Amino acid sequence: TTLFRSIDLFLGSWNTTLVKQDDGVVILETPIGSHFTEGILAEAKRRYPNARVKAVLSTSDSWPHVGGIRFDVAQGLPVYILDLNEPLLDRMMAAPHALDPDALETAKRAPQWKVVAGKTELGTGANRMVLIPLRGASTERQYMVYFPERKLLYASDTLVVNADHTIYDPELTFEVEQAVEREHLNVETVFAMHQGPVAWADVVAMLGKAG
Repeated sequence: TTLFRSIDLFLGSWNTTLVKQDDGVVILETPIGSHFTEGILAEAKRRYPNARVKAVLSTSDSWPHVGGIRFDVAQGLPVYILDLNEPLLDRMMAAPHALDPDALETAKRAPQWKVVAGKTELGTGANRMVLIPLRGASTERQYMVYFPERKLLYASDTLVVNADHTIYDPELTFEVEQAVEREHLNVETVFAMHQGPVAWADVVAMLGKAG
């Protein structure tokens, strides 16, 4: 699914997104595991053969979100992680994989963490991104990604719309709404790890009914 020019969303059980910026490609989530992540990197090279992968964004600490990070680190890619998640991810990177060696076990590289402790800008131009920690009671280990020029928000692991047009976990989404108001963001469309694009106004309306 093409959200905007050079923002390509791959829908599945765990969504991933390729974002082409002026100086390279950003991969928004490398979930599930190494083989899946290897496929994402191959797709980035296929679509943008003359552009380097400049960064990976990993927005949550839950296992499916971080399943591909060891592969990212093995490739020497900078990975943007939330400050609270660094100790957990350090342990994951240091864990031995001797019985079934993976790419990082072979490469033995130190991670290039880009630690998100506050609002962090990434890139320039139409697909510029701002990484913003949520800091909510239930979302303290997640950050969201805002595309100012697109009025587009990626809400990490906080939004699933049920078939009956209700929100699966209103508390998580409410904390996103609080963060949007706190940061004075102008959002028209939102998507998430388990949710395709939805009009933000519809999400706010669903939250109103849930409350």
